[in-house]
Amino acid sequence: MRLICALIIFFAALYALIAVHYVSFDRAKSEQCLQKLAREIKDVRLSSSFKSKAYAEFVYDK
Repeated sequence: MRLICALIIFFAALYALIAVHYVSFDRAKSEQCLQKLAREIKDVRLSSSFKSKAYAEFVYDK
């Protein structure tokens, strides 16, 4: 019975910690950082669109 009570208390505390973290997470600041990062990145290309074969060989290990 002690084991079950200890497990209940442990998982309740763990769930409470996760809930507090979820509630206190600053979503506006995170969104602001993502928008700033998106403005700073000028040229985003897929890894398959290299200018030459040498770039692909440099990035991908054979």
